[in-house]
Amino acid sequence: MPPRITIRPCHCRPDPLDAHAGPWGETPDDRTVTLWLDICATGLWDGSGMSGMPEHLPIPFALAQDIGRWQADYDDSWNIARWHSREEGPPEFSPDYPHDHFDRRGEALAERLRAALGEAWTVRHAPLMRG
Repeated sequence: MPPRITIRPCHCRPDPLDAHAGPWGETPDDRTVTLWLDICATGLWDGSGMSGMPEHLPIPFALAQDIGRWQADYDDSWNIARWHSREEGPPEFSPDYPHDHFDRRGEALAERLRAALGEAWTVRHAPLMRG
């Protein structure tokens, strides 16, 4: 008899209800945005450390999509690298992980965010961890 395979839905994508609840910019903490990749996150964090949805920022839809794509690419690389290496710990600890690729994209997105949000906002990019 062939082995039985159980397929479960992936719950790693953030639930919009668990992320920043509404429009950003209502408090000083809400006018600080950090772009930082973390597995199964949104790629955006407010000044209080809460994950936020790019769709809730007053930015062009295309920019929100690009931030989501950056995070999705990171999630995909993490899962693939972890599956193939079967090592403990995040794959970005590996010296051959494409840190610079993700960091360059994050810096470019941060520049676009700064331009879209204006001077009233603080936008940061936190680079990936390295081993």
